[in-house]
Amino acid sequence: MESLEHLAPYLAGPGAAVIICVLVGYVAYHILMKVFLPLFKASIERHFNQIDAMMSRHDEAHAKIMDGLTALGEKVGSSQCKYVNGASDGWDHAPNTHPGV
Repeated sequence: MESLEHLAPYLAGPGAAVIICVLVGYVAYHILMKVFLPLFKASIERHFNQIDAMMSRHDEAHAKIMDGLTALGEKVGSSQCKYVNGASDGWDHAPNTHPGV
């Protein structure tokens, strides 16, 4: 019993503060692990899913642009374009020498 009487002042003063700090730390750790960590994980996964969706939309738009440029290149390459050198439209096809420029 004498040892309990010697411990009583420490448990009532500094010991109680240490116990309270340990309990608060334990509760804060569990709140962090059970509440905030899943929230952070979900927000990061949602962010990555949005990036993946954006990249797929970008790839689709890029494919359309490339198809259009390929078609234009084939059209120009096969001389289906209306503009040809030496056209008799009044232009001498040298932009710095045309009187209307």
